[in-house]
Amino acid sequence: MKGGYLHNQCLAGLLVKPLQSLGACVYPEYPVEPGRHPRSVDLFIELAGHRLVVEAETDGQRADKAPAKARALGAQSLCIVVPTAAVARAARRRLKQIRAVERQPKLKIVVLTIGAALQQVTNKRQLVSALFFDRTTVHQLATDREKAHP
Repeated sequence: MKGGYLHNQCLAGLLVKPLQSLGACVYPEYPVEPGRHPRSVDLFIELAGHRLVVEAETDGQRADKAPAKARALGAQSLCIVVPTAAVARAARRRLKQIRAVERQPKLKIVVLTIGAALQQVTNKRQLVSALFFDRTTVHQLATDREKAHP
């Protein structure tokens, strides 16, 4: 990944194995468009027919770039993962300032600290929080998993 240690290992990198254990296909540094130096997202995840983009940000100033990249990939959900609650508040403020959420009405956007994101992904009862997917999908994932591993 292109970022530094905090960005790669402590934010985006920590989510890879827990997501893969749920059966997700996880693609790090996934390019948004073709080209020699394309923009990319930190993690592009496919799980049960859903596309989720995870962008790790160490400050809230670049949060406004993530919705356009997620939309370009056809993602249904965007999770911006940050190191602290203060950075999460700054990222949410930045998203509200530019009204990114309103311009991307079909894109579900959530800003979480890395701890909250890990908790959502590793929650065994729901598999993946409804923050990422709708309740029907979460129920279907749970049903499929129970059938596969009785």
